[in-house]
Amino acid sequence: MYIRHIDITQFRAAHAGGANNTEIAQQFGISVATVKRHKKALGLGSNCERNNRGTLGERLVAEYLTQQGVEVVNTKHGAAADLWVDKLRVEVKVMTPRKGGAAQVRLPALRGSNHNQYWYDKDYRRDADILALAVLSGEKLTHLYLLPTTYWKETITVHPDSPFCPFRPFLNWLGWLPTQSQAV
Repeated sequence: MYIRHIDITQFRAAHAGGANNTEIAQQFGISVATVKRHKKALGLGSNCERNNRGTLGERLVAEYLTQQGVEVVNTKHGAAADLWVDKLRVEVKVMTPRKGGAAQVRLPALRGSNHNQYWYDKDYRRDADILALAVLSGEKLTHLYLLPTTYWKETITVHPDSPFCPFRPFLNWLGWLPTQSQAV
């Protein structure tokens, strides 16, 4: 197989500058698949803010639950669920509070790939046991809701600082979290 030779220093510089895979591919005259292979070989992460935010959420949830003494195992990329927590499959979703304090996440049954190149079915009830709704402020985990996937719906809105939040009972549903405070 022929692989076009590129200047690795320039490639790293383009990535460090925040260029996405498509932009790097165009800059070097290579395919997006080749960009991904080079990034993997060079140990470069994603420049996609959405992907990085999701990865951050998974890491923060895993670290927090581990600190609480819960057994957490990260799954491989592409697995149906993000984490195994005490032998339960956990799908982590990141939420950011909006004006007024509410945080919302969309969980559509039909999901698009990055840049909507293709669409696929996502059955949260089949693929996971728990939805971990991680509310982040910057790079800090502020609230964590652990909903059984039977409560899945396409849009879930939480009100972290309200005693009337309908999902408040799921702040410590499995006893994984400290009971003295709703915030993590």
